[in-house]
Amino acid sequence: MPDVFDRIQKLAGPTMRGLASQFAPQICKGLLIEYLAKVDIGDIMTEIENNTSLWSQMGTDYQEKIKKLVNMAQGHIEWLTSEWTINAIRKDLPRHASLFLGWRKARNWLDKQLAEIQQQLLA
Repeated sequence: MPDVFDRIQKLAGPTMRGLASQFAPQICKGLLIEYLAKVDIGDIMTEIENNTSLWSQMGTDYQEKIKKLVNMAQGHIEWLTSEWTINAIRKDLPRHASLFLGWRKARNWLDKQLAEIQQQLLA
């Protein structure tokens, strides 16, 4: 069965691209929550302590989904910030959100990871 992103991309005209730009943050929020819900808080703490790359930990399936979304949204990812990420996960994953709010090293790691993700997505 073809991926939903592939279907949308095939149909994507100017209107669809505009809609993709508008809804990209919401779609990305869903992908983020889906991914982080599978990751134990202790594992995230270890990744922070070891300065592990989040992008490389995601796996190619998540990377490809996000790349397709950004492509449809014409590279508009200025909304992808630490503040947006924390707010996006706050309701569904409060322990994860509080980790980034209450631990300076975690917040710095998140900032660095988002910069790397943006770089990967726009490359």
